[in-house]
Amino acid sequence: MALQKFAASVLLLAAACYRANAEGSWLTDPDRPWHVSLGVREEYSDNVDTEDSGAVGSFNTIVNPTLSLDLPLENTHYSFSYDYFLTIYSDPPVTGNAEDAHILALGMSHNFTPRFGFALSDTLVRGIDASLVTDDVTGTRVISKRRGEYWDNTAALDVHYNLTELWTTGVGGFWNLKRFDDPVVVVDVPASDNDRDRYGGSAFLTYQINSRTSAGVQYEYARTIYDESDPLNTNDVPKFRDTRNTQSHAPSVTLIRKLTPKLTLDVDGGVEILYFDDGSQDITPRARAKLIYAYLPGDSVAATFFYGLTTTEVGEFRSAETASVKVDVHHSFTPKLRVSGEVTYTHREFQNPDPAVTPKPTEQSNDGVILSVIMSYRFTRWLSGEAGYTHEETISDFEEEEFARNRVFLGARVTY
Repeated sequence: MALQKFAASVLLLAAACYRANAEGSWLTDPDRPWHVSLGVREEYSDNVDTEDSGAVGSFNTIVNPTLSLDLPLENTHYSFSYDYFLTIYSDPPVTGNAEDAHILALGMSHNFTPRFGFALSDTLVRGIDASLVTDDVTGTRVISKRRGEYWDNTAALDVHYNLTELWTTGVGGFWNLKRFDDPVVVVDVPASDNDRDRYGGSAFLTYQINSRTSAGVQYEYARTIYDESDPLNTNDVPKFRDTRNTQSHAPSVTLIRKLTPKLTLDVDGGVEILYFDDGSQDITPRARAKLIYAYLPGDSVAATFFYGLTTTEVGEFRSAETASVKVDVHHSFTPKLRVSGEVTYTHREFQNPDPAVTPKPTEQSNDGVILSVIMSYRFTRWLSGEAGYTHEETISDFEEEEFARNRVFLGARVTY
């Protein structure tokens, strides 16, 4: 269901590995709803500052305690997870000898009756690396240079009602907040110029055609508002960011098809009309698709595609025509050995130059890639080892936006 994108969770390479260990009975007690763990790993990064030139490499120690709760009751389901990351550098980046990150996720769903229920979620991220966050529009991890510490919070509510055995309707809402602490300048624009709120809602109506297929229609509204303050007076224009504020309207049709008992296809497509606060507008097709092949319990391959308009943190442009593809693989070779992999590719064509920026910039583009492979081995029920490799890269018409970073790590985790 398309509304589920509002509840998209954040991903971090290590967190993905550690949570993969917790699937099924890997390291957790299935009879206990809560679990705690402590992970320590040694990592080497060849570009700790994600610089376009003059990269600095560093050996890093990362400490990662976690706490999680998954409590299903008769009509209500509660979930909670908290990850803390402390990174200690041998060759520190500009941010200092050590830095930390926090990921907090809360969830609750409740069925008032067999036909009427809701789901509520909230995800809070505090950190520096952009890849901590999953974009709530594209559904892929953000590929970007480090722009200083930030807060990113996404809250979502989904209410559904089964009108009949075949017809289901519902409404949803979301709010995403992004705030940068420091005015780190990238492409001549302070990171704090991208402080923004994005909120909106949606409504849908679906029809169950048969036991394997459902189709429907959906409408989504979104409003993006940038912070009006400009402490550095970067552009010497009052309320410079007002010209980047937008409203969007996106009607679409949806189709969910269970191709086989193990293979499911979920697609929606339509158009998006984007109105800027200065009176200009843009219109583009928009499409999403997800194909999931769950070939064994806990083992799966998932492919996700998105095409449409997105916001951009390159301040000279107010939107980007974006296409992204993501493939996730989780496979257990033995009951103790598990491998997870991710490949993400994102292409952005920056457009709609900000009229407050002079001279008017020409249209630019960039390409971003994430490639990661993680291996986990369970020595005992409580102890596991991990090893992995991640490559992140951005190739851009803006030289200041370009970077490439490789990271390898080896670690262990104790879970109770």
